[in-house]
Amino acid sequence: MLYLVNKRLLDIPVLYLSSQIMRSKPDHYRLLQAVRGQADSGAVWQEWVLYMLDAVEITAQQTIRTVTEINEADRDRHRNVRVPDLGLANSGCPGLPPDCPGLPS
Repeated sequence: MLYLVNKRLLDIPVLYLSSQIMRSKPDHYRLLQAVRGQADSGAVWQEWVLYMLDAVEITAQQTIRTVTEINEADRDRHRNVRVPDLGLANSGCPGLPPDCPGLPS
């Protein structure tokens, strides 16, 4: 993630792994301890990297769903907004000069 920010492919990090790590806290701590205790073991590091990649994948899928839901809600909001016709387009605005910028001529 920081790599993507560093390469300017992302302005800010958009994946927050904390929630996924909290959901799998026992595995997180088990693997973290294994890496600390057996730092020279390739198998331990491989398991840690695979765990983190899974966390990134799950978080990315959740982020995509969330962004999609936000976009759909925004589209629905725009569809449901009704602008009342106050009759000002044809009659001008009371108290404003007739040559006021933005008023139809």
